[in-house]
Amino acid sequence: MLDVIVMASAMMALLPTKASAEIENLKNLTITDATAYENVVDSKVEKFTYRRSINANEWSSWFTPFSIDVNILTKNDIEVSAIENIRNYDDDEDGEIDRTVLEVIKVNGGNLNANTPYIIYSSKTAMVEIELENVDLKSADNTNDVVIESATTTYTFRGTYSTMYPEDTKYIVSENAITEARKIQPQRWYMEVEGRENPYIETPAAMVREFSLQLVGEENLETGIRTIYPQSQQKTVSANGIFDLSGRKMNTTQKGINIINGRKVLK
Repeated sequence: MLDVIVMASAMMALLPTKASAEIENLKNLTITDATAYENVVDSKVEKFTYRRSINANEWSSWFTPFSIDVNILTKNDIEVSAIENIRNYDDDEDGEIDRTVLEVIKVNGGNLNANTPYIIYSSKTAMVEIELENVDLKSADNTNDVVIESATTTYTFRGTYSTMYPEDTKYIVSENAITEARKIQPQRWYMEVEGRENPYIETPAAMVREFSLQLVGEENLETGIRTIYPQSQQKTVSANGIFDLSGRKMNTTQKGINIINGRKVLK
């Protein structure tokens, strides 16, 4: 996915960095997605522009230093979901985790918090340019992690405003896959998995063997559950067939809600 646009050097010069004086009020500023952001103080921008390239039918990270009304993104055909929960499944009941599901819930209104991980989706390819007034830009150092804990594992979702080349295992959303990250672009979030002391049994942290993303909380039966898998799985995932709400493929439908060829159907 090519969504990197070089920001004008004049715009970059307006941002206060650790080597420059603090700037609290800015007249004009443009921030382009996937470019470094080094503002170390909170700032107020009178006229602000945000630019981002969006690819159709793709999930992607959202992590920005400013708050924004969800309705503005909706008008640009961008759906936003918040990270809600992680569930592990032992399908063959052998005591080992077979798959892990990241559950996200669609955000239908209100404001997205600055410096906070979200996930976005669009059905259209577009170059989005959003113009705002009197925008509060938050410091790049003051970010908000999303942390989910199970009995054995801590999952941390953390954003970055600089390019990273991880030495340890981190996961990102990229081109409709949850993958181990070799490179993490600025204005993206990543996920870290860490084992924790289990009060019940001595067991290591759940290994990420198959990781999918599930959109939950939708009442519209025409909305399908879109699933993405890590590239390391090396297997074809088809939307055709019958699945239950956890993504498990079935031979026949069951009573309640079934996913048939990518759509929710109530039986």
